[in-house]
Amino acid sequence: MAIFTNIMAVKESSNWNPWELFRESPKDLKNTENRKALRTVARAEWVKKKTSPYSSGTGYIFDPSVQRHIAARVTRFQHFSVTNNSISKVFLLYILPISLTCYVCHKYRVWYVNGIDSGEIPPSKQPNKFMW
Repeated sequence: MAIFTNIMAVKESSNWNPWELFRESPKDLKNTENRKALRTVARAEWVKKKTSPYSSGTGYIFDPSVQRHIAARVTRFQHFSVTNNSISKVFLLYILPISLTCYVCHKYRVWYVNGIDSGEIPPSKQPNKFMW
């Protein structure tokens, strides 16, 4: 809450200028606008080539931004670091659910086979009697 009140106090002062909050010069802003325009043109050209009804539908459209993305994905493992957070995610998302599923299936099968062997489950109530 203190941070919010400090921001409000800065906004209420007469010297507050939103254009001075960012450190970009007019040259940097112009370069950003130019890059944005180039990206828009490149995106429109890619969509035009991809959705063209006259293309054969096969082949590869070379796009430098897609190539950068693929190259970054290749080096993803090199930048990976083992932390407690990553270990806990692997455990909670993969190891624990698979282990619990295997345990529950095994316990059900043991209960079912023991029930058949002891006669608790009659042959008429065995839906999968030809399975084992």
